Amino acid sequence: MIGNHMSNSSVKPQANRNLQINEARQMQTEVQKRLHEQREVQRHLQLRIEAQGKYLEAILEMAQETAGRENLSEVGRSKPASKLSSSHHRHTP
Repeated sequence: MIGNHMSNSSVKPQANRNLQINEARQMQTEVQKRLHEQREVQRHLQLRIEAQGKYLEAILEMAQETAGRENLSEVGRSKPASKLSSSHHRHTP
């Protein structure tokens, strides 16, 4: 009977230890699952940020091109001030 009591007492701590190990594994699995989900969200956000950056760069390029064309057309339409003043002096009696 003493031998039986000793084996029961050694089984309980082992069962408790196995239970703790199983709980720890479950917790680890949950943590890994959450980390994986967070990585997926971060990856998706990173792709959106990169796409937004490319979009903004394209808009900036278009704005710069438009501004450049407007500046060129304004220069072509207006006479320089020196030509205006010299032509004014030629026509005066």
